[in-house]
Amino acid sequence: MEFYCPKCGNKLVKGDKYYCCSQKHLWEIWQPQYSSAWHFHEVKWATCAGCLEEYPAPDLTQDKKCPKCHQKEKDAWQMDSEKSHAILTITPVLTEQGKRYSLSTSIELRPYPNPFSYGGMYSNGGAKDEAELEKAIETFNSQAEELKRHGMTNIKIERAEERVLTSQVTMETEVETDELAEAELELETEQVKQLTLI
Repeated sequence: MEFYCPKCGNKLVKGDKYYCCSQKHLWEIWQPQYSSAWHFHEVKWATCAGCLEEYPAPDLTQDKKCPKCHQKEKDAWQMDSEKSHAILTITPVLTEQGKRYSLSTSIELRPYPNPFSYGGMYSNGGAKDEAELEKAIETFNSQAEELKRHGMTNIKIERAEERVLTSQVTMETEVETDELAEAELELETEQVKQLTLI
């Protein structure tokens, strides 16, 4: 299907994401579900603060850099190694069903703002067996390898003391004797929280 520029009437040529005419009018074009009408939304051009070339404004980063300049800056960036860290804490939890693992990951990048666009990332989850634990460690090590290239030296995998989760059953209710371990476990449905620090 051919489209024509609503501003100048020239034929629009489709690029990777947008349609553009010979007068450099840029458009997003889409057709809503259950509708026969096509919608046009004009996209503004903006100048990259790095190479000074023009790009569609939505494609620039928060600091007004094009993807190429942003990647170049990210590749060259070095963090403050003394104030940055990546730590994975593994806590074995012994339950009536067997041994499981509570996992806590803490990553901090300083200074912030930085080309990674975050200052801190924290997650809590778990592993139901040794196989899942190994996968979690592999994921952490993969993240750590990239951070090493940017100057991070404080990278640790810590193993906390084993905790025992037991229960006492009465006629009316089951009482957990280790509430802290229960709160941290949450292994069946892993919940992950990520926080960006400013």
